[in-house]
Amino acid sequence: MKAIISIISFFVITFLLLYVFLFTPFGNSFVKPVLEKEMVKELGIDIKLNEFLLNINEFDFFLSINNENTIKIEGNYSLFTQRFNAKYKMNLNSLESFKMRTVLNSRGFINGDLKNMEIDGESNFAGGNSSYHIELDEFKIIRFFLKTRDINIAKILYSFNKKKYVDGKLNIDFDFKNLSLKNIDGIVKFDIIDIKLFKLNLTNKMKFSGVVNGDKKSLSVSGKGISSNSDTRFLVKFEEFMFKSLNLSIDNLNLSDTLFVLKQPNYADGNVSLNIKVDKSKTILTSKVNNGVFNSKTLTNLYKFKTKMPKTTFNFNSESKLNSDGILTDLSLDTSSLLKLDIKNLNYQLYYDLITGDYKIFIEDVKEFDFLTDKWLTHSFIADGSFTKYENLELNFNTKLKNGNIDGKLYKDNLHLNLNSINSIYIAKFLDYDLPFKSFVDGSLDYDLVEENGRFRGKLVKFKFKRNKMLSLLKKYGRVNLYSENYRGNFYTKFSKYDMLFSLYLKSRKIHLRVKDTKIDFKYKKINSKVDLISKKDIFHMKFYGDIDKPNIEILRGR
Repeated sequence: MKAIISIISFFVITFLLLYVFLFTPFGNSFVKPVLEKEMVKELGIDIKLNEFLLNINEFDFFLSINNENTIKIEGNYSLFTQRFNAKYKMNLNSLESFKMRTVLNSRGFINGDLKNMEIDGESNFAGGNSSYHIELDEFKIIRFFLKTRDINIAKILYSFNKKKYVDGKLNIDFDFKNLSLKNIDGIVKFDIIDIKLFKLNLTNKMKFSGVVNGDKKSLSVSGKGISSNSDTRFLVKFEEFMFKSLNLSIDNLNLSDTLFVLKQPNYADGNVSLNIKVDKSKTILTSKVNNGVFNSKTLTNLYKFKTKMPKTTFNFNSESKLNSDGILTDLSLDTSSLLKLDIKNLNYQLYYDLITGDYKIFIEDVKEFDFLTDKWLTHSFIADGSFTKYENLELNFNTKLKNGNIDGKLYKDNLHLNLNSINSIYIAKFLDYDLPFKSFVDGSLDYDLVEENGRFRGKLVKFKFKRNKMLSLLKKYGRVNLYSENYRGNFYTKFSKYDMLFSLYLKSRKIHLRVKDTKIDFKYKKINSKVDLISKKDIFHMKFYGDIDKPNIEILRGR
């Protein structure tokens, strides 16, 4: 009997000691520093347990992290059923130790037992309103639901120390039915409203929905965009929760609507397709525009064309490769009546803000550009070359003709051309003007595109006059046949959009011909020219003046 009493007394004393140690303020004072020390050791951050209260059915904890963040949890529990109900409040004013720049306030409720637990709460992360529901099984998350409204995208980027290249409002719905690392399964939906990308305001609203599945080793997020204007699909893959790749495709996107969303003028309409492939080393962007139509009225008014631009359809293709150094692009533009343009190796070097590339252009008939030039040009035109854009645009080009070629360079507003063995017949066709001679031309042209003036100097070989009224009169009455001679010579021209001053010297076996400082006024269509002609037999002084189309002609014979 004595032994039984001793055993009972032992358990009573032990229970009383445990009760005093665990469930009284006196005992709490001993537990508090031990618990605080273990949390610092386990989490590796500065934690201070400011309040610790634990009694037979209630608890109240208040702790601070790095002196700026506080967490308070209070509630009640049952020792017999091991169930508890609690409420919590978090004020996180500094998260630099977690590499975040933000303030996060959250509050909610926790209930359940040590095996099954549920957490319901709300927060103001990134200026928005968020609510969440979490279910745990033996402290492992088995269900996670998150609903956010009006989260500020710029604040999210700021929180993670990223630049503000995107802004707008974000709504998110997460519903993960399984967060086991062996079988992750969930649904994601999000809306992006009032988007602003690189200081560009977008007026549209974007909606996406998708499915998350896989495991820790291989996880994928697939989904589609919800829109009446286009078909959008995406697939994102992760390995060990680290980003692996992204494939995004957008089809049947209306070009006119896209320009409106980007707040740009309605340059054109058409059907746009985009595809973006991203992995750890590079990004590839492919774009197409099919059945495109330029908006003639908008472009004419915007760029102040001389006359209205004709209706022009087009197709466009491009492929860009993005890496850490820059962007490398190939593109082609094929229009119905204006031109075909191919650009290869268009290289934009980000560090140097440098653009280089090679191009080839084919114009079937230059006369289609009369709305731009206000000049009736004709003939086909093919050119290829390279270009550079650093601080100013520099364009180099070459066009090969049947018996010659033209090399050129455009720098800022200055155009320089080198002509090699260019047939005057081609020049006449190009200018849609009947020249009174035919010849091969070697020369150089310098032209200011802004001031619309320039200089042209060169050499003429195999020069022959065509039949015309003045030379026929000279042949009849002066008995000098200029048609039968082959000439060579030099010329120099200084011109603007208003007038021209040129000089010419031609020489054959029998004849020398000199034209000095001839003046032509384009505005009033006037000419004033003096020509000296020296043959073996005679010297003629000729004068042309008056109307450029029907000039007055004077011919004097002299010595």
